Amino acid sequence: IRDHSGRGPDHPLVLPTNNHLPAGTVTGKLARLGGDILAGAGVLLAFALVFLVGGWASIGAPPQPFAPTEGLYVSGLWLQAVILALLILLSLIAPRSSRLSLAGLFDRAMRLFWWIAGLCLMLAVGLVFLLATTRTLFDLGSFPPREGWWLVPAGLSRPEAWWVETSLALFGLSLALSVPVLLRAGGHVSLDVLWTHFGPTLRRWIRHGGSLLLALPVGWLLLAKGTPFAARSWQQWEVSANFGIEYVFLVKTTVPLLGFLLLMTAAFNLRPTPHGPSGQSAGSR
Repeated sequence: IRDHSGRGPDHPLVLPTNNHLPAGTVTGKLARLGGDILAGAGVLLAFALVFLVGGWASIGAPPQPFAPTEGLYVSGLWLQAVILALLILLSLIAPRSSRLSLAGLFDRAMRLFWWIAGLCLMLAVGLVFLLATTRTLFDLGSFPPREGWWLVPAGLSRPEAWWVETSLALFGLSLALSVPVLLRAGGHVSLDVLWTHFGPTLRRWIRHGGSLLLALPVGWLLLAKGTPFAARSWQQWEVSANFGIEYVFLVKTTVPLLGFLLLMTAAFNLRPTPHGPSGQSAGSR
């Protein structure tokens, strides 16, 4: 390949690959978005594995009430704890030098979750505004109207309870995805009266103490209690009792999802040099 200056095989042109495309170009942004989507899918698959094991798996027959225990029985929550402990251990000891490091992949997933959380929040606000406007100005109890509206057929009409519960579900999903991202990036509200007087070492120990003593226990509580809570809803294909949304089981799954993301975020924050979703260290924020 020769360029305009006549360089030949001794000085070949190096065509850029997806890994070398500038992030500002359209192709570079699409490549980065594709990597974020793959990383987010990997994190969600890991959560699905932990959730399925905790909700449905077990070893042996469960003991019967008022009967002596016979044989070995290990509940799904214990199996879930073992898998989760292995994931946390892997996140702590995995190397950081590789391009495909676990911390880097997790941060890319956090970046994607941050955008999804913002989108869900905007949709929730938009639905509340739309519902309040149609109810105040047009006195509509459902939207679109039951008899249809312009190009919208009547079959797509939903009652007010459906729109309210959908907006609440979107807000819950936004909360479940944004809280771990802010924990990873050090973006939660804090009092900086004494923080500015602390040195880097003390700040790092305070972050590690918060992850170890607060984020890990809270995440484990949400995951351990939320798994059977959501699993029962999945077994019943639970729907709203108020003529609202038909996917209550999906909404309840955000509780163990938040717990899982908090646990993994706290584990990665315990590493010596945590990085936020944008690749900057938490201490520089």
